[in-house]
Amino acid sequence: MHQSQLHPSSKIKKYVAMFKEHVKKGREIEFEAEAIRKDGIIVPIIISATVMKWERGPIIMGIFKDISELKKAEEKMKTSEALYRNIFETANDLIQRCASDGTIVEVNNHWLKTLGYSKKDIGKMQLKQIVHPDHWNLWFKKFKRVISGRTLSNIETIFITKTGKKIPVEVNAVPLFDVEGNVTSTLGIFRDITERKRAEQALQEERNKLQKYFDVAEVIVLVLSLEGKVLFINKKGCEILGYKGNEIIGRDWSDNFIPEKNRDEVKTLLKRFINRRMDHAEYFEAPVLTKSGNEKIIAWYNALLKEKDEQGRVQAILSAGGDISKLKQAEVTIEQLKELDRLKDDFLNIAAHELKTPLTSIVWLGEILKEGKFSLAPEYQRYITIIHDESTKLSHIVKRILTVTRYKGGKESIYNESFNLASFVLSLIPNLNLVAKRTNSKLVTNVEKKNILITSDKEKISQAIYNFIDNAVKYGPESQTITISIAKPKKDQVKIAVTDQGKGIPLSLQKRLFTKFFQLEPSLSRTREGTGLGLYICKLIVDKLGGRIGVKSELGKGSTFYFTLPIKPKLSK
Repeated sequence: MHQSQLHPSSKIKKYVAMFKEHVKKGREIEFEAEAIRKDGIIVPIIISATVMKWERGPIIMGIFKDISELKKAEEKMKTSEALYRNIFETANDLIQRCASDGTIVEVNNHWLKTLGYSKKDIGKMQLKQIVHPDHWNLWFKKFKRVISGRTLSNIETIFITKTGKKIPVEVNAVPLFDVEGNVTSTLGIFRDITERKRAEQALQEERNKLQKYFDVAEVIVLVLSLEGKVLFINKKGCEILGYKGNEIIGRDWSDNFIPEKNRDEVKTLLKRFINRRMDHAEYFEAPVLTKSGNEKIIAWYNALLKEKDEQGRVQAILSAGGDISKLKQAEVTIEQLKELDRLKDDFLNIAAHELKTPLTSIVWLGEILKEGKFSLAPEYQRYITIIHDESTKLSHIVKRILTVTRYKGGKESIYNESFNLASFVLSLIPNLNLVAKRTNSKLVTNVEKKNILITSDKEKISQAIYNFIDNAVKYGPESQTITISIAKPKKDQVKIAVTDQGKGIPLSLQKRLFTKFFQLEPSLSRTREGTGLGLYICKLIVDKLGGRIGVKSELGKGSTFYFTLPIKPKLSK
């Protein structure tokens, strides 16, 4: 078989020349070539040849070795190397290979671009040059771990650029081994986490800001997981419960901070709220258990925290609660005071009724004796006058008490009729003058409109006006002028006012004038006579008639007491 049959025709001249050169020099030779198999397929081979002496002359002995599989493996390795190099150079992460002594021997383009170095710097630099000094000791320990054959995952450190800029990075590193299993170098991938750190910082700032907002709130702010664990509680919540924040976070809310007798109820309520089977669970009242063992009543407002997706899945419960323990105690106290007030009114009503009949008899007998039909010594006649006057005053007090109890008990009836208000008030002047004459005072009227038709209760209006005049006489000076005014400030409203020339009333006392049994201090009053019920009865009357009562007064400028009434009474619903 001729040599030309073993090799492709395009390569035969090359191979023949190589063999001739080999024979001339008499050396061994080994080179790669191509051979043609019997089936015509060309395969890669390695030819190992040597020159041997023979009687006819030198001959070449060659050994052909099929290296097809080796070539395939080499091709795969080249492809893998190209792929690795492509990934290495185009990766958006910083990639570097370091020798075991810390020398940086290879880096990718992104590493150079980010840290500001050039390729000529590589091979001369040490790892210590790019790690922040504050992080080096810890990082060196981590590096030695990799040199010892272990890996690093998601470790954070700070690199320093050529210009001194700090760059936070996340590190993943592995050791590289030789064929004998010895670590020759390390391969590290470093992700620039600057933006992530900025986002984390911004998020932390928002959390801190939110924490400050919640901490200044005067209510408990609480976030519970779906399992009932405390995820967040603000400063006020810690104060109310008497715990520190770390003593509360992570603990089961119901099991640790709700009284045992209420735990099942609260757990059921929260569960139903999460499952959305409760339409009005946004607000409820429940006690909490403080560290000292005391209970406090909290008014809770609740909302579900949901994910921002189409399903809107519930993540947690946000609750805000105000301590209403004092309010609840105040409610109990108010109810007790209301009951005492009711008992007092009942007592006054009974006492007044019991006093009314004998007082009427005493007043009647006093009037008979006072008329002088019986011969009595002047001294006894004076006693009779005292008995008559004092019993009359007492009878007046009893009548006022009975009036108050009728109004408070809802037993006072209203008799409405249509009439001319101005004409009606003017008709009261003669009787009102009798009251004014007690202090030599003068009554004048100021009627804005004479033709004012209203529908109301005449008797109640006259009683209110009488009490205003009586009040002006008691607290005003001698020989004053008292003005009765009638006006129509609105289309559907009238106003009646009584103005005196007294000392005036301090603003601090004006709000109390229409309360039961309130009387002005002696320095503001001409006399101590009175029950403290006159103005209170006026308020009851005006309220009953659907109006509003008030006072305007300045010290040294007198006072104006007034009330407004609707032109027509409002229909009861």
